[in-house]
Amino acid sequence: MSVIFADLHIHSVLSPCADRMMLPQYIYPKLIEKGINVFSICDHNSTMNVRAFYEFGQKRFPQILFLPGIEITTEEEVHILGIFADLECAEHVGNIVRETLSEEITKKDFLEPQLVINSEGEVIGEEEKPLYLASGFNLENVIALLREHNAIIIASHIDRPSFSITNQLGFIPQDLFDVLEISPISIKRVVEKKEFILRNIIYSLPQNIPIITSSDAHSLDEIGHVRTKICVDSISFNSIKEGIKKNTVLEVTEFD
Repeated sequence: MSVIFADLHIHSVLSPCADRMMLPQYIYPKLIEKGINVFSICDHNSTMNVRAFYEFGQKRFPQILFLPGIEITTEEEVHILGIFADLECAEHVGNIVRETLSEEITKKDFLEPQLVINSEGEVIGEEEKPLYLASGFNLENVIALLREHNAIIIASHIDRPSFSITNQLGFIPQDLFDVLEISPISIKRVVEKKEFILRNIIYSLPQNIPIITSSDAHSLDEIGHVRTKICVDSISFNSIKEGIKKNTVLEVTEFD
């Protein structure tokens, strides 16, 4: 049995709300510094940078396991993470989601270009479709798509007042998700009281759905504030999936 420390929700320069330093040559060293040895890149509605991160890591940081991911925005404006076993499944889902995205560019001035990179971490292009808008899939269809591709299905930041299943629906469905994600701001209350507060309502954590925490990092300095401790039989997708089901420990490392 091994202990790993995971952050399964980090954004790259492909996400228009992410800092321009969110490149593999900066993210991997930060993960080493913070003691995180398993991570996922989950850009908004796209997997166009996952192969670059995987190949960069294989060449320079083979001790870190990279799992490709995506953060899909449903028609209901709920964020759902999909974490995949392999690049092909991730990229296939990304292509399917991309087909549903609007062609209309309505980018606000404060959003950055959606940059595509190569395996050296160099910018090679820009995604022109607006990744910051909702996809054409509703919640039920997103779950079905991810389930079809054997992804770990995670409800993103369920304690946040925007883009969370809790805020949009007012409750957490019991049978949709494999895992629920708590954002850094609620960790201490979750660890101490097994509950979180959203819009002045106290929500108790479901007893039958595993809980993780992730940084949802959009900048380098957000990486490492929190991480999830998982006991696994091996450092692999399937073992991590099973380890999350059995037990996770949410750790606050630097968040005040």
